[in-house]
Amino acid sequence: MFDFPHGLFGDDRRDEPFFCVGTEFKEITDDPRPWDRLLEYAGPSITFRQTLDPAWRARAIAELHPGCVESTIQRNFLGPLRSLDKYLTKTRREKGCDTRRMFWLTPEQAEDLLHVASTPERYGVDDPQRRIRTAIAFLLGTGCRTGESFVLAAEDINWNTRECLVRGELEGAGKTEASTRLVYLPSKAIDHMEGLPDKGPIILNREGKPFTLRYKGGGQIRREFKKLREAAGLPEACTPHSLRHSFATWTYAATKDMKLLMSRGGWAKHDTALRYTKLAPSDLPMRLKSYGWDFGNDLDN
Repeated sequence: MFDFPHGLFGDDRRDEPFFCVGTEFKEITDDPRPWDRLLEYAGPSITFRQTLDPAWRARAIAELHPGCVESTIQRNFLGPLRSLDKYLTKTRREKGCDTRRMFWLTPEQAEDLLHVASTPERYGVDDPQRRIRTAIAFLLGTGCRTGESFVLAAEDINWNTRECLVRGELEGAGKTEASTRLVYLPSKAIDHMEGLPDKGPIILNREGKPFTLRYKGGGQIRREFKKLREAAGLPEACTPHSLRHSFATWTYAATKDMKLLMSRGGWAKHDTALRYTKLAPSDLPMRLKSYGWDFGNDLDN
């Protein structure tokens, strides 16, 4: 695992200005939304350690979230502060605590998952259009986030070059400026994407309509994916998002091109891309090729 970057203030940074460390943490956290209000409320003059005071927290909750239920306060106040505390004391993302994000699919496991997704009715999944198989193939082949895949339209695909324009400007469809990009669609993925519409989003819900976007989306297919994952004999750590980790591991193993990986994955920072790239055996490129996965990085593809 790769640690989050830390400053030069020793192992405990809780005596630094809250505004400074909070702004820093906002840039790397999965959910930056609560931080604007927190930073504005705290102001520039207090340290993070001062925000640990129960009296300060009680006042802040009363002013920022009056009358809110406990779950809202946890999500928008206590949870973010707890995550920042772990970050400042270097207890966040310790070894062994993030097994879900260490998981990636081998080519053989991917083949098993695509196989069961081809006959979903056998496993209690109502999916006559094989839309979950389309999603799995697209996510594995392009490394897109699930939310990004839900807004990708047929008009955004150049079938001559097998390139797709990923639009990252919609909430739920991207996270950073680097999210807007071109991705390559391997022929192996295309083989499992049948019956695509001529226009509009290519991945639809069970009613044949576009998915409703939401921040950090992807849960829209979680239930069906879980049934198929279990049928393929894959562990709980195999989630739709783990397909993005698989893509990163595969792409770097096959190309050894970090610039290409960052460009296609929509990662602006080298260390972020590295966190998605897992240790892989030296025969992985050969195995990927044997199953038909290509990466569009040479003239033969």
